[in-house]
Amino acid sequence: MDNFASGSLLLIVGSSCLIFGTTALIYGSLVANVVITIIIVLYLIFYLIRYLQRKDGELLKERNRLILEAKDKKTKLMRTIDELITQHYRSLNAEYLKSVYQDSYENKFYDKWHEEIDYFINNVLKKNQDIASALEYTEYAREQRQLAIRKSVKNEISEQQERSIYE
Repeated sequence: MDNFASGSLLLIVGSSCLIFGTTALIYGSLVANVVITIIIVLYLIFYLIRYLQRKDGELLKERNRLILEAKDKKTKLMRTIDELITQHYRSLNAEYLKSVYQDSYENKFYDKWHEEIDYFINNVLKKNQDIASALEYTEYAREQRQLAIRKSVKNEISEQQERSIYE
C-alpha cells in the first residue's frame, strides 16, 4: 500500500473515530462505545502492522547491504591474493618443480610443496594486513567448528556409555 492510500485510510479511520466518539458522548450509547472501541483497536492493529512492515523492510535492506559489503571485501581480498600470486609466479613455479617429485612407480609426492605453500602464506600473503586478518578469522572459525564437533562427539560417547550401564 502506498503512502497516499495508507494516509487516506488513516484519515477515514480518524474521522470515523471522531464521529462515533461524538455520538457516544452525546447519546451515551453502549453500541457507539463498542463501535468506537473496535475502530480504535483496528486502527492500532493497522498502525502496528505498518510499523512492523517498515522495520522489516529496513532490516532486509541492512542485511542486503551487509551481504554486498562482505562480497565486496571478499572480491577485493581474492584480487589481492591473485595479484600476489601473479607477482611471485616464477618463484612459485620454480619451487613447485623443485619440491614435487615422482618415484619410479609414478607416484607423485607433494610434501615439500605443501611446506612451500605454507611458507608462501606465512611470509608473503600474511604481510598484507587484510589477508592476515582473514586467514586469522578463518583459522579461528575452523578451530571453533572443531571444538564444537569434539564436544558433540564427547557428549554422544558419554550418553552411549550411560545407556550401556543401565542396559
